[in-house]
Amino acid sequence: FPLFSTSAMAPRPETLTCCLSQAGIASAPLKANEVERVKSELRQRAKASSRAADSVSVDEVLHVLRPLVELLKQTAPDFTSAQVSSRQSFWRNAAEVTLGRAEGAAIFKRLLKDPGVIAAVDERLCLELAPAAGEGAKRRKVAEATPAPEA
Repeated sequence: FPLFSTSAMAPRPETLTCCLSQAGIASAPLKANEVERVKSELRQRAKASSRAADSVSVDEVLHVLRPLVELLKQTAPDFTSAQVSSRQSFWRNAAEVTLGRAEGAAIFKRLLKDPGVIAAVDERLCLELAPAAGEGAKRRKVAEATPAPEA
């Protein structure tokens, strides 16, 4: 068999920067110590969640991935404006990169391959990423519904 893949698929990313780049999402440079802190936190959360239950819910997947949200808030402010498929690809690849072969990681990586789970995860994490944008939209709706003062 060939030593190199002739597949048209992109190679599996090995860093969070590659995950963002492969998904076409611009970001500020990621600091190595911050990335290592996030990886460690994700692995601890995955280990604890997988030990606590026989099955893992979407809420637990969200809990495990939440440290990535904080990192994205700092480094990729336009994340939520990327295409849904690109964001979902990022979540899957980022879980693969950050969780690696840590205890409990397999169940989370497997769940993120489920179309319903990845859609729910992306939607909810994007809401967390853009609370300010959501507030702005609410204020605009209120402003549009409020009659302008007469001059």
